[in-house]
Amino acid sequence: MKSNTIWAGRFCWLSCLLGLSLLVTGCPSTPTNPTDGGTTTPPDTSTPPPDQQTQITQCKAGTACIQVDGASIRSCEFLLTNDVAFAQPQVSFDADVLGRTKARDKRMAVAWIAQKDAAVPATRYVAVIQLKDGVKSLKLTTTQCYDQKGAKVASPKVTLQIP
Repeated sequence: MKSNTIWAGRFCWLSCLLGLSLLVTGCPSTPTNPTDGGTTTPPDTSTPPPDQQTQITQCKAGTACIQVDGASIRSCEFLLTNDVAFAQPQVSFDADVLGRTKARDKRMAVAWIAQKDAAVPATRYVAVIQLKDGVKSLKLTTTQCYDQKGAKVASPKVTLQIP
């Protein structure tokens, strides 16, 4: 009788752990029903892997380019706004940074971090943006940059260039 009680107790604990792990991890989201309520986009296959990216020194017509000037800057976050919802944004990052974007409605977040402990030269663009509907109404709304230690850089010099 005692062994049945032990096994019943173990089964109860195992069931509780399984239920807790399901509760903590939740159900995975799907592209048509993401858990955060936004829309998801498939991975951007137009951006080459970091080892195949190049240094971006030109801002061509039809693109918007973000340039950062500051010897202490190692990473930045930007919020860009547009007059129309972002449709299929394509963002390329300089070879010396790792970057990510997330677009929702008329807003797009862009973030990057330097791959080495060195500033990106001011002659280069950290990100180049192309939009299906054009970039003329694109605005740089919020900018936050950080130094080597993760401290905020006061008044970073960030430029959004639209040729």
